[in-house]
Amino acid sequence: MKIPQINTVIEFELTENVLLIIAGALKTYQNKNNAKVQILNVPQTIPPDAPRIVISTSNALIRISLTRFEINSKIPNHIYSNFESSLIFTKAIVNSVLDTLMVPELKYSWLGLVCILEFPISNSGESALKLSEKFFDRLVNIKRESRDLSSFEIKFGYKENDFYKNFSISGYETRDIKIELLHQQGIQVIDFEKHGKIIEVGLRIILDVNNRPAIKSPIIIDDLELVYKEINLNYNNLLEDLNIKDLL
Repeated sequence: MKIPQINTVIEFELTENVLLIIAGALKTYQNKNNAKVQILNVPQTIPPDAPRIVISTSNALIRISLTRFEINSKIPNHIYSNFESSLIFTKAIVNSVLDTLMVPELKYSWLGLVCILEFPISNSGESALKLSEKFFDRLVNIKRESRDLSSFEIKFGYKENDFYKNFSISGYETRDIKIELLHQQGIQVIDFEKHGKIIEVGLRIILDVNNRPAIKSPIIIDDLELVYKEINLNYNNLLEDLNIKDLL
């Protein structure tokens, strides 16, 4: 199992002048983390949750809109197969953002974590759809018979212990793709027959836990700890709860 990324969403009340409010904090965060900051020139009609500011560091990508922080943690290779270590790594990034950028003028509403989990199964050249057939047959109460799948994705969610939990299950595949430059025409092309070999196939599970719309604490850090604890419980029992442990 590997965790390519964990996304944290922290929602706050609509703040039209968010850039002006966090300008000083933004400069502090940029200097402290050697971050690159991009201010996006967006039209007035764009939705409030669309990014206005993008911050990139060596281990995170942060998007700031008029209503939220979206923090994408880039999990390092040496820990991305360890869920607990990945959560600790994410927590450090999120705490740094909150300490600096979550100024008092931003009124916290709710938060959530989205974990992308990948379970490699085969590197034999078998496609993701072919591999997904056994999961379809286990999880979907439809007789597929001898028909080949042309797509596979299962989504569902439920409320439990005041948390909203959403799950997405699908196959994934990684290909060895190289872009070649045709020197005469100056065009970049991909030759899938030559470079499109499948090198990894597996199952991807997206686990999303949030406390929307309930707020159990006015203190963000306390809520964050509760969500971390809840998502860790879900991860520990995930394959058994989904009834697919024997298929992986």
